[in-house]
Amino acid sequence: MAPSILPVSSEPELVSVIQEEVKKHGVKLYENSKVTGFTKDGNKAVAVELDGNLDPIPVDYVVMAVGVRPNSEIAEKAGLETARFGIKTDEFLRTTKYQNIWTAGDVLEKKSFISGQPMPSEFATTAVFTSKIVAHNIFNIIYGQGKQLQKYVGSINGNCASLFDYSIGQSGFTEFLAKRAGYEVITGYSETPDKYPQLNPQKVYCKLIFDKTNQKLIGGTVLRKGLSAGQNADWISLAIQMGVGLRDIMQFQYSSHPMLNPKANENLFLYSAMDAMKKFMQLKK
Repeated sequence: MAPSILPVSSEPELVSVIQEEVKKHGVKLYENSKVTGFTKDGNKAVAVELDGNLDPIPVDYVVMAVGVRPNSEIAEKAGLETARFGIKTDEFLRTTKYQNIWTAGDVLEKKSFISGQPMPSEFATTAVFTSKIVAHNIFNIIYGQGKQLQKYVGSINGNCASLFDYSIGQSGFTEFLAKRAGYEVITGYSETPDKYPQLNPQKVYCKLIFDKTNQKLIGGTVLRKGLSAGQNADWISLAIQMGVGLRDIMQFQYSSHPMLNPKANENLFLYSAMDAMKKFMQLKK
């Protein structure tokens, strides 16, 4: 039961746009509604039952998306230390109990690059990233006497998805997740064109999240038509990893081309940073 789609993994300003797109394509949403059961005909579900006074929804089939959790049963039986989000390791991804057992991917207990706290990160990119660390470290121990082991610095959770005519990309914390992690934040929001005005531009929505104490970028989300929001999420992820701050983005040097990018003064990240800076300056008055 949720007030909207993507209540945790996106931003309210962007969700309203996504929901309108979904409805435009004939999808009916039931916000703040809870599934209480299924009406069956033999072994087949023919209707979904909801709480309140809502009528059952006739269905041909049901897709249940209830999240994922790592299966660490074998590790537990082997005596390895586990926690809610997976198998516990040291900074080099060796299990805490046995130095010759390494862990990567979904079953690893990931930590946030930003806060250092354990968190879920069941993405293929995280699996590849952590597997490369494990492979490097095992090879280095065998052939290099273990002198140059790589550390796992944490996950930023860059992710993207496409939905009808839109794509959405997100990295780091959303505003909701940042506050839940204990951060005081300043946010910057912008709606900018993706091309020059003469070329029928489409609107690009961008929201950046900054740590109020040091003005470091700790998250961001981009929603736009087309399939390039993932590239925006990658930029945000790298910026977080490099410790980019609000004033750094204010000095961001970018490209401009009538058919490819907006006018030179309408960059999505710059406009979002300008909005955040305005809020920060108001706080200092």
